[in-house]
Amino acid sequence: MGQLVPYILLAVIVVLIIAVFALRIRSPKVRVKNEKVIGNIFNQAMLAQGSGEYEKAIVSYTQVSKLLARTSDRFNYGLMQQNIGNCHLEQAGGEDGHKHLFDALDFFNKALNEITKTRHPYHYAMIVGSIADAHRFLARHENPVRNLQKAAGEYEETLRVYTAKEYLTDHVMALNNIGATYIMLSHESNKEPNLRTASGYFNKALKVSPKDGYPVGYAMTQNNLGNLHLLLSEISDPVENVEKSIAAFKEALKVYTQTYYSYDYAMVLNNLGGAYYQISDIREPERYLVKALRVLETALPFRHYDFTPSGYAKTQSTLARVYLELSKYRNEVEYLEKANEAAKEALPFVSADDYPVEYADLIEIIRISLDALDEIKG
Repeated sequence: MGQLVPYILLAVIVVLIIAVFALRIRSPKVRVKNEKVIGNIFNQAMLAQGSGEYEKAIVSYTQVSKLLARTSDRFNYGLMQQNIGNCHLEQAGGEDGHKHLFDALDFFNKALNEITKTRHPYHYAMIVGSIADAHRFLARHENPVRNLQKAAGEYEETLRVYTAKEYLTDHVMALNNIGATYIMLSHESNKEPNLRTASGYFNKALKVSPKDGYPVGYAMTQNNLGNLHLLLSEISDPVENVEKSIAAFKEALKVYTQTYYSYDYAMVLNNLGGAYYQISDIREPERYLVKALRVLETALPFRHYDFTPSGYAKTQSTLARVYLELSKYRNEVEYLEKANEAAKEALPFVSADDYPVEYADLIEIIRISLDALDEIKG
């Protein structure tokens, strides 16, 4: 689920804390008797969700919902629907992901029946943002253009609440999510116009998140701009755009340090390695391949397959390509063997059904490297 999952979880934690507080201060007499029961069940749900036991959490949230349904507390009832929706959304990347997305949308819409923009604007915006996340995931399964357009509109709706002045973090996140959605749209149609639109949103985010004012927002946006310029380089001004991409990734790394943000640090290093690899096709191939190799090998220890399997696969895939190309300039046998090994390391984490192009590329790298090694060794 890439970058979304941590923010979804953060939103859930915020909602849970607010919900506990609300249960205590809003309880009418009819609920005082059940407050301890509700609190205990709610805590069980929160612990289950925090440990990834989403189905168990759903059962507990549903129990709380049934108890709240007997009261006049529609706000907290709505929060429970949101929490159940988030549990389904957290499972969108696994088995039955398609069904979980529809279940998530159903519960989010139930939440909006109780939580309105007029009475509870912040919670309303959180739910609408989650609906946008769900539509973005759903675009991987069906009707990509329609679902991505819905997501972009829903993220826009959150900006009516998430102003830069009142909710800077949420404002910057929403702008980045809109930009990322237009990047996804660019893969479906109108590539350049959608990328230009994405650029506009990222630059808006950058204006309100300076490095010395909101460093994490600054780094996140710079990383997104780096990826955007890599895509633009495929359309026009390849050297200029890749250089902009490299500069943006380097800016992100000024904030995302190994000590404080090891996950993001490795992610940006991986992206920077990809940019060096891309520019090696245009000029000074050996020099930029060596640069790519250095940053990717630095990133790899932080992209362990147990914790970030998709990140591990991406870094190994890029390394495989770099090794294969570098074998044309130096240490031919060594780098062919490393290309073969890196591709084989990535392959178990790349589904042929979900990522057919990437899977085929890895198979091709394995074939080319083995053929070349056979020829050299006779």
